[in-house]
Amino acid sequence: MPGLRAIALGGRNSMKKVRLYDFQTRRIAEIPSAELAPGFASATLEGVEGKVFVNAGNVRHSPYRHGRLTEDPWPQVFEFLSELLAEVRPKAPSEWEDGFRCDCNPDREASIWINIAKAYRYFTSGKQLGLEMKRDIFDLILAYSVNGPFALETTNLRKMTREEAQNLLTQIPAGGASTPESNTDL
Repeated sequence: MPGLRAIALGGRNSMKKVRLYDFQTRRIAEIPSAELAPGFASATLEGVEGKVFVNAGNVRHSPYRHGRLTEDPWPQVFEFLSELLAEVRPKAPSEWEDGFRCDCNPDREASIWINIAKAYRYFTSGKQLGLEMKRDIFDLILAYSVNGPFALETTNLRKMTREEAQNLLTQIPAGGASTPESNTDL
């Protein structure tokens, strides 16, 4: 099994095939992973076996599956995400709540987003970075949390070089968008 460094540097992905789902035709095609483009995300779809890549722009939000999330620690989670990601993912705390209410498993999804936010803070805190670089860092962390080893292929970098992106990816431990800082409280 290749290490994360080899995967991030494209060592094994170029020959690997991935499954791509088309919402219009409802068909799955196999394509080389090198053909993945920014905006595609790995997903598990109801009625489709296994993971597939989809054009994230074609994904619709589910209706509410849960009531209001008002018990602790939910309000703190919404506030934390809203404040920390304000520059790169501007959402009011109520918008974060709405999103989690639509998820099948809001606890799991919140854990993922908290790790994304903490990783973002780890890579940006105390550094003189422009907004485009911050967006690249966020997009790369988000893509890694969704697409794992295909993060680089599915991220449209604005300012960051491919080499810088590969370096950032090697600093994210295998298994998720967490960093040494992610193991601390909000």
